[in-house]
Amino acid sequence: MVTLTWYDGAQSLSQIVNMEEIWVEGAVLECEESVTAGVQASIEWGGFRLAGLVAEAAAHEFGWRVELEFSPQTPWSPEAAPPAHMYKSSRAS
Repeated sequence: MVTLTWYDGAQSLSQIVNMEEIWVEGAVLECEESVTAGVQASIEWGGFRLAGLVAEAAAHEFGWRVELEFSPQTPWSPEAAPPAHMYKSSRAS
């Protein structure tokens, strides 16, 4: 669970969301409330904050699936900002 904050005009909105995936340049989030593609947003957990733009937002049966593209100034790394629960693939790249 992470806090998603996005900026809709002059106001800041936030909600607690599930982070389904994360990689260096972005993350996929499952949200209960709608978020508009193209808006500035950030996610926070455990004292870490990653900012960027909402690249995609799609409604589905249980809410919204949101893809957040991180700013080049705030890339993610598992060493610097590890999620509380992280599955690591054992497949060789």
